[in-house]
Amino acid sequence: MGEPRSNQGKAHELWQARWFQRWGLPAIIFLIAFLPRADYPVSRPYLWAERSYRFSNAILNGDLAETNQSSHPGVPVMWLSGLGIEIYELLEGEIPYDQFFALAPARPGLLVAATQAELLPLALAISLGIALTYPLLSRLAGRAIALVAALFLALDPYHITYSKVIHLDALLAIFMILSALFLLNYLKSGRWPDLAFSGIFAGLSFLTKSPAIFLVPYSALIVTITILTRTYSGREAITIHGLSKPIWQIIRIMLAWLGLAVLVFILLYPAMWFEPQTVLQRIQSEVALHTGTVHENPVYFWGRVWEQDPGLLFYVATIGWKTTAVTLPLIAAAVIFGIPYRKREQGCVLWALITYIIFFTLQMGIGNWKQLAYIAPAFPALSFVAAFGLVWTVDWLSQLRRWQPGQWQPLALIGLVLLLQAVLVLHHHPYYGTHNNLLLGGSRTAKEVLPLQDQAEGMDLAAQFLNELPHGQAKLAAVFWRNAKLFEREFVGRTTRDQNSGAAYRIYDLNSVLRDFHGQEAWRDRWLEDQQNTPLFTANFDGLTYVWVYGDLPSDPAPDGPKFEVNAHIGDQITLRQARLNKDELAPGEPLVVVLTWEANGLVNGNYTVFNHLIATEGGAMDQQDNIPLFGSRPTYTWQENEVLEDPYYLAVDETLPLGEYQLSVGMYDSETTARIPAFDSEGNRLPEDRIIIGTVNLVAP
Repeated sequence: MGEPRSNQGKAHELWQARWFQRWGLPAIIFLIAFLPRADYPVSRPYLWAERSYRFSNAILNGDLAETNQSSHPGVPVMWLSGLGIEIYELLEGEIPYDQFFALAPARPGLLVAATQAELLPLALAISLGIALTYPLLSRLAGRAIALVAALFLALDPYHITYSKVIHLDALLAIFMILSALFLLNYLKSGRWPDLAFSGIFAGLSFLTKSPAIFLVPYSALIVTITILTRTYSGREAITIHGLSKPIWQIIRIMLAWLGLAVLVFILLYPAMWFEPQTVLQRIQSEVALHTGTVHENPVYFWGRVWEQDPGLLFYVATIGWKTTAVTLPLIAAAVIFGIPYRKREQGCVLWALITYIIFFTLQMGIGNWKQLAYIAPAFPALSFVAAFGLVWTVDWLSQLRRWQPGQWQPLALIGLVLLLQAVLVLHHHPYYGTHNNLLLGGSRTAKEVLPLQDQAEGMDLAAQFLNELPHGQAKLAAVFWRNAKLFEREFVGRTTRDQNSGAAYRIYDLNSVLRDFHGQEAWRDRWLEDQQNTPLFTANFDGLTYVWVYGDLPSDPAPDGPKFEVNAHIGDQITLRQARLNKDELAPGEPLVVVLTWEANGLVNGNYTVFNHLIATEGGAMDQQDNIPLFGSRPTYTWQENEVLEDPYYLAVDETLPLGEYQLSVGMYDSETTARIPAFDSEGNRLPEDRIIIGTVNLVAP
């Protein structure tokens, strides 16, 4: 009998197995990429969610010209996110237009769930793209570099941040790098499917965002250098006559590549079938705007707010602080080791990637329209360059230590570095945007350089804190406009963007503080005033405060008054459990506070208005207040099954009412038809006039 194989031998056999290389490793890479991207979206903007909603409706309604939703143009994002929202509505029910666009209150958690549903197809596409980089890089640089590169990209905190946003930049980054990798594979192997896929992914890039035009000169440069190098390899001189053949070869390759890209652009963009000139003019205007105009939101950079272009250094600093303490030194190592390797096959791939990074950064730096996310397409290539740095560094150490081939130490060292990257990154879950390179001082130093909190990190935590406060749902919260969307998707109460509204809560975010609230004096002045007080809540990451909540803790609106156990029913899904008053004896002109405790026995389909009537027992005189529950912030169609709501009403009792005994009655009516909703007592008997009699209130002399 033979000796049993060692664990090392089994691992080697698994690594060499074709099925594992073709399917096993890409599946593992996909899962590592997908899980952090698909869980708990932290997304400040909602614009592309809205555009995706309109885009999918235009497709379903056959109004294909209306798929022209943006000049970017953002079509793949709208296809993917639109598919997500359609699947969600198929499973959970249709989301009304006015609720989806926050024109009317929505059920708590609805917009969060819809955002998650729209994000999942994006995260799926991005993660599949990351997994695809492994076989492509394997053919170019070997399996070790390809595996490390794919894992570095899967665990890149900057790319994860923008993968958790319904926006364009993370998907654009994947499409562009896949186009470049397929092109490099074509130039190595000469296989036409590789050129075809390069053109297809270029078309998807053009459909996503206009900076993808970078692929045209980049691809032309790489093709030209490769063809001319091969043609004149070993020749002494280049002649005009000899140039014609390689030039025509270059032209044929680029025409085929560009033709496929244009075909994909037209086929997947329905608006191009009807209004091609309008679409192209809109994109051209967008490019001109981004080249010659500064962003409408001033950029915070190097400790100040820039009303003008902050320059190329803004993106250089972004690369420095948004790479990690692992990848940044490895990028430098790759450049150092790559100099002697520049004529070898791996070295050529490395320098093609470095060229990609440099020229894309220069392209984005030339334009005046700058924001933190716009450099995202450089980050996949940065992850790949770091992989070269790691593998080549380990190879160099192996030669110094004279490790024998097949020994475990090099593999263990690579695994240890990848584990360190995972620990540094996953520590920030789900707020990956709070990561800043520890080698450059981390977040405390980054705060003096870059605009932190680009995705409103921590605003959701502030909303969740306020949601859990007793007696707090009816309160008004003031939120600065830039980071308000994430807060509003989570907060169950009312919000305002006006600092002078007398809101009970005031929520400040670090990004707006750094930008000096865009010059809005009311916010700036109140912020300086509130800093003298202790906040109710703060959200902190890496030792920095990202969100402050100021205000007063809500108190019981009727703490010591009479309490009535009611247990009456309205319709089939609503029970009035209890009513509390601030007092049952008051003078005309004094406020009467009525706190109603509702319980939803199921989802309520209607939109009902609550009436509170104070009627003299002898008839005639009455006072009333009619409101959508919780001052309009929680219409009955937003109530969730088994939810209990405390719903206060403030009746300003008319000073002209005669003294005497009054009966307080409560009920509901349909907000559109004004028809009263049937009311029943605790035993199921229908109540006269569909009124629930709470008790009596006496008006007495002051």
